[in-house]
Amino acid sequence: MTKKTGILLIALGIATFVSIILVILCFKMVVTPQDGYLNLAIVLASVSLGCLLGTFISPESGSEQSRFSAYGKAVSAFVSGYLVSKLDKVVEMILSPQTLAVPIASFRLAASISAVISALLVTYIVRAYVYKGNPD
Repeated sequence: MTKKTGILLIALGIATFVSIILVILCFKMVVTPQDGYLNLAIVLASVSLGCLLGTFISPESGSEQSRFSAYGKAVSAFVSGYLVSKLDKVVEMILSPQTLAVPIASFRLAASISAVISALLVTYIVRAYVYKGNPD
């Protein structure tokens, strides 16, 4: 086994472990039967965001890096101008003590953060350490 294969297996093992735990908890932390599916949808959206961010922070080539830089400028202009003003109240509500006192809301926030970080790290590790420089 090569070093890259070992790194890949460790990253995938951690991601699999986190994913299994999150999926199980998605269906344990429910008030109504539909809550499990909403929890799962939130986790999957968070995983997608984590993969996107992981790809964004680990460009594989010079052309990808220049494209990502251009994308980053456009996204940051949108986020800093329009989106921050609209999402400020939503973030305040999500992080309010009243919302965080509700177990399912706290779970959704923690699961989202876990899914984003896990997917970001796995994507970054795979792109930066395993496939870096491999045209295959």
